[in-house]
Amino acid sequence: MIVINDEPEDFSGSIRLLLKQGDREVVVDEANCLVPAVGATRLFFAVSIPKDLGIYELISELPVPQGEPVRSVRQFPMLRSSDNKTRP
Repeated sequence: MIVINDEPEDFSGSIRLLLKQGDREVVVDEANCLVPAVGATRLFFAVSIPKDLGIYELISELPVPQGEPVRSVRQFPMLRSSDNKTRP
C-alpha cells in the first residue's frame, strides 16, 4: 500500500486494513507509519485471501484529526477458476 500525505505537516499514526465480505470483516490489520509532509511511504500487509466465492472489499482507513477517516475502497470478485477464464 502507498500512503500519500498531501498536507504540509508530517503524518504519524496507524493505517487500518480491512477485508470485508458484505458486513462481515474477514481480515483486520493495522500498522503504524510515518509519512513526511507532502510525501509518500509504502506499507506492506500480508493478507490471506479467503477461498469462499463472492464479492469482497479491500478497505484502508487513515484517521484524520477532525472528521471521518480517509478511506480507499477496492471491490473484487472471488470466482471459481473456470469462471475466471470467461472474463475479459
